[in-house]
Amino acid sequence: MTGMDDGAVADRSPRQRMHVVIFPWLAFGHLLPGMELAQRLASRGHRVSFVSTPRNLARLPRLPPALAPRVHLVALPLPRVDGLPDGAESTNDVPYDAFELHRKASDGLAAPFSAFLDAACANDGDDRPDWVVVDSFQHWAAAAAFDRKVPCAMLLPVAASILSHSQHAGDGQPQPVAAPRFETERKKIKIATESASGISIAQRFSLTLQYCSLVAMRTCIELEPEALTRFPTLFGKPVVPLGLLPPSPDGSRAAAGTESSNDAIMSWLDAHPAETVVYVALGSEAPLSTELVHELALGLELAGAPFLWAMRKPAGVLHADALPPGFEERTRGRGLVATGWVPQLSVLAHAAVGAFLTHCGWSSTIEGLLFGRPLIMLPIYGDQGDNARLMEGRRVGVQVARDEDDGSFDRHGVERAVRAVMLEDERRRVFVGNAKKLQQIVADKTCQERCIDEFVERLRSCSGLQLQSLFHRFFLIVLSSFRLPLAMAAADDSTMHIVIFPWLAFGHLLPCQELAERLAARGHRVSFVSTPRNLERLPPVRPALVRHIELVSLPLPRIDSLPDGAESTRDVPFDKSELHRKAFDGLAAPFAAFLDAEADGGRKPDWIVADFIHHWVAAAAEDRKVPCAMLMPCAAGVAASAGQPGVTHEEQREAIDQSTRAVPAFEARQAIEAFATEGSSGPSIIRRFVQTLTRSRFVAIRSCPDLEPDAFSLLARLYGKPAIPLGLLPPPPNGTRGVIEGAEGGAIMRWLDAQPAKSVVYVALGTEAPLRVELLRELAHGLELAGTRFLWALRPPVGDREDDIVVPDGFAERTGDRGLVTKQWVPQVSVLAHAAVGAFLTHCGWGSIVEGLQFGHPMIMLPIFGDQGPNARFMVGRKVGVLVARNEDDGSFDRHGVAGAVRAVAVEDERRVFATNARELQDIVADRACQERCIDGFIQHLRCCRG
Repeated sequence: MTGMDDGAVADRSPRQRMHVVIFPWLAFGHLLPGMELAQRLASRGHRVSFVSTPRNLARLPRLPPALAPRVHLVALPLPRVDGLPDGAESTNDVPYDAFELHRKASDGLAAPFSAFLDAACANDGDDRPDWVVVDSFQHWAAAAAFDRKVPCAMLLPVAASILSHSQHAGDGQPQPVAAPRFETERKKIKIATESASGISIAQRFSLTLQYCSLVAMRTCIELEPEALTRFPTLFGKPVVPLGLLPPSPDGSRAAAGTESSNDAIMSWLDAHPAETVVYVALGSEAPLSTELVHELALGLELAGAPFLWAMRKPAGVLHADALPPGFEERTRGRGLVATGWVPQLSVLAHAAVGAFLTHCGWSSTIEGLLFGRPLIMLPIYGDQGDNARLMEGRRVGVQVARDEDDGSFDRHGVERAVRAVMLEDERRRVFVGNAKKLQQIVADKTCQERCIDEFVERLRSCSGLQLQSLFHRFFLIVLSSFRLPLAMAAADDSTMHIVIFPWLAFGHLLPCQELAERLAARGHRVSFVSTPRNLERLPPVRPALVRHIELVSLPLPRIDSLPDGAESTRDVPFDKSELHRKAFDGLAAPFAAFLDAEADGGRKPDWIVADFIHHWVAAAAEDRKVPCAMLMPCAAGVAASAGQPGVTHEEQREAIDQSTRAVPAFEARQAIEAFATEGSSGPSIIRRFVQTLTRSRFVAIRSCPDLEPDAFSLLARLYGKPAIPLGLLPPPPNGTRGVIEGAEGGAIMRWLDAQPAKSVVYVALGTEAPLRVELLRELAHGLELAGTRFLWALRPPVGDREDDIVVPDGFAERTGDRGLVTKQWVPQVSVLAHAAVGAFLTHCGWGSIVEGLQFGHPMIMLPIFGDQGPNARFMVGRKVGVLVARNEDDGSFDRHGVAGAVRAVAVEDERRVFATNARELQDIVADRACQERCIDGFIQHLRCCRG
């Protein structure tokens, strides 16, 4: 149903249709996105009961005619509370100092809502709700659903970063950017204080969470990939992104009953040049004091940019006193102050608007990004400060400078912020460019609709309530009585059975073993599937985890012309790779039999994680109704260059051809031959990839947003599936995760011990696609010419037996003690960890890059095959080393190119830049907390999407 128009209604069978009750908080920042959600559910054929008070419902936008029959508006009259103004049903109508009274009035809706649910649940027909979706303030609504055995979801129409950066249940993690003191103090008072409503916001949140089976958030992984991964330890409940629920960009989602003559506003904008006007709107819930309104006005005057100000004057202040004397006269022509309703979406969409001065409510932030507007940020209340820091971190604008203690600001701070975003050309270009990048996410209808589809599937697949024991419920209530901001103890300790089946290459097997052990360390059961010899050569599973990891051995079929015992790609000559894939396809039947045996034994997997060319693994999972995740043990940016589903063989070849036009001709030709050609193994690699992706729920990537902040959102848009970071899965830094070959590295390590610190270039070009003899000789001559110390883990071409065939005559004598060449197994991680190593000459396989960065080594890059070229260009872009110069047509290189690259990274002054940048990336790769957080996020996604 992705991409369905608002007015279109999907026909579904009665079994597929659901009845969902949505009850948002009584604020239009909650009501409007709640109605967007209701309409998206209705467009998919589901029935929605949308609950609020009469006046709030009357002010909501009118439903499209095609959806009106499926969205039932349920009006519950708000009880009268002394001190609350008449008709004050939304927070827009309530003075800031009366918010507690408003919450007290809303609590009076508990009995009418229970009566509504009783009537809806009176029979088991279509009226009985399948789900209740309630806001975090409405603990009594969640309890009513719980008591009637209707599953409940907690709706959080806020950014994920806000809560993932808040208090972390004892994990000691501070907020990435500290909030100012005035904001922290206000939050403490706001969240933890019990007053007129009888219960604090923290207690409301804790109690609501207690009764809910999942949490639905108004965000998407494309916008906040890292923040969403923190939630497993934060909520202990599945967290499902709803998407950003942006309003219709034509402005048709403004509240009903607010029609006014806005022609004057739009005409005023029409008279201004493109992107010259600052639109100023600070919401209505917590207006500024008169003094601060005056400072804001004087700051706009000083900045000199045209402005349109949707002003909410302080309560009880006359219009004549709301602005500084003479302000409107002095700014007439370039400034317009509107105190009535302003059509915000239409204003933000207007070409004259060049920036948005906003309080950073989440809805306003989304609306600004929907039109790519850079932001001038003046947060006032609630989550606005966190939103502002999130946007400032994404470099879409600046905050107005504030006093740390009381939150005040002055005209000069306003002036500087406006000028930075509107008038300083270089900074403005950065802010506009970044705002446009985020616009691509917010305005991407396919991305937003996909989130709704996944939310719907989550509602369908959830098997009833997650009922807590009486002790568990009591414990949570005790927690809330201590005013803890979040019910952290509501941990979902359910374990899963996960099957992992990596490709038969140690660059895939080893990181997958790391993944298996990290899952097992969290109590999950893992079935790790490969062939007998590959499993024998893996390092032993850590003793504490053995009982959680089962090694499943599937014998590789015999194929003519494939060497005996050739089970991994390292055993197979490069020209026989097709035969190796053909043998691998012979594992389809044994793997299907393994799945059937697991199901018969009551051990049906919760998930299968299949490598990207395992199309028949994904098909077997689909046939048995086991969800599948596609594993790509590569960089996210590299994965984004792969093909997309639903294209023909010819189109796949063309797609690869298009994606490789910016790379050397020899590499583009290699890519087409390797990935798009169908040979003796049957389907091409790209066809295997497409079929695997089509049958998978999401894509798991061996990377993290800290290393590739923009790549995950791009990848998700290209694939049409969520892209979930696994982290970089670095091996243990003590070198205990090598392939077992029975060789000792003692002599190598003793040689390194005798070398000065940072003096040795470690040379290792992998095993899968060795260089031709003549190129190996050029590499040797280049190492000789460079004059540096080197350790060369040499893999000669298949069939070579004599050292003097590979290296030039007299090479060993001329390089003497400064060089060591070995054809034996080399403990690579231990070598890279050694203090004598100062640079890494690598083929740029992703595993080798991760290992090199784990120890902060700059790189000399000589890519040979597959993803190595894109990986190398990624590292060049991060300035951690240089590429060896190559012939554009055939990929050859000479000794002078090798020597020049080695000297640049290991000897010359520029080395300092490369080493510094490599150490910066080391901070990411070696950050265990960052990597473990990705695993937690991956597990959370498995929990959310299974079923």
